[in-house]
Amino acid sequence: MDERAELFCPRCRHLSDGEVVAAPLAPPQRGGVLYWADLDDLAQLQCTNLQCRQPYPVIDGIPVLLPASAELPQLAPGALFGGRREMEAQAALLRGVEPEQDGARAFARMARYAWSAFRDGMPAGVQGPLGATALPIHVVDVGSWLAAEGAAAVGRVLSLGCGLAREPWEVAASSVTLMDAYLPALQASRRLAREGELWVLLPMEPGRWAPVQVQMPVPLPAVRALCADVCDPPLGACAFDTVLMLNLVDSVHNPHVALGQACALLAPGGHLALSTPFTWRAQITAPARWTNAYPGVLDSAAGLALDMAYLGEGLRLVAERAFLWGLWSFQRELRVYESAGYLWRRESAI
Repeated sequence: MDERAELFCPRCRHLSDGEVVAAPLAPPQRGGVLYWADLDDLAQLQCTNLQCRQPYPVIDGIPVLLPASAELPQLAPGALFGGRREMEAQAALLRGVEPEQDGARAFARMARYAWSAFRDGMPAGVQGPLGATALPIHVVDVGSWLAAEGAAAVGRVLSLGCGLAREPWEVAASSVTLMDAYLPALQASRRLAREGELWVLLPMEPGRWAPVQVQMPVPLPAVRALCADVCDPPLGACAFDTVLMLNLVDSVHNPHVALGQACALLAPGGHLALSTPFTWRAQITAPARWTNAYPGVLDSAAGLALDMAYLGEGLRLVAERAFLWGLWSFQRELRVYESAGYLWRRESAI
């Protein structure tokens, strides 16, 4: 039998006498137990709290569980990915448009996700500048590191802020859940998993875009995905054996809340793997929330250690490592970041 999808309403969840009160989501007019397999046939979920009854759309089998309904119109994916003809038509429309211009930013964003995670599944001609083929793929590198540390991602795995995710191909787990606030990336992930291929646009040089095929050798028909805010996940406490936060901490509006949520989602005996290049941007994270903003703290790594000591009750740091993370700019331009990696084990419940 397919695994239950235990999802909770982010709109009416609250604290009462120190306990979290959360209403489960169910198909409208039906109620009962919700399974992951049900989502492919549903258009909507609804809060079971009679004083709330908030509806949430299900798009391409992906529940969109953002508390603010005003955000939903911004999620329309358009034709950011698809078949070859669709991408060729989009490339013609974008001729002369640079990646940072309005109308092209979403395509550039999808290109960065795709190249970063799946460049080994792209044609050799778009592998990037000289030396890019030798650059490790970050998610693959993390998976190998976890296995070497005896913490291979097994059981129930959650990847937070996953983008266009490679994780389902890299973790030996029976259950992998992807969560991101960007619906088009999740839709692309599910399509690639089901069909084994996907076409995206890459900016080859300023003003010139080209459709590029991503191919994976093994389709994975049962990839689970949630469109939700990492700072307000619609999930129960201690629900996952492995939680991944790869290059996410410096890309959220409140890293302290995101870290606290990741800790709360981790089951006793489980592992939390985190990586970050600490490339803070004020337009995303207010400087007062950067982990180097604590009085007396000299750098972001020391601030992160303080955060985890406060938030991660029962967590023990078991390994650290540096990773390289490459992002596509143009065919002959590549940005490479050094990302600090940390691995914690939860020794006890919160």
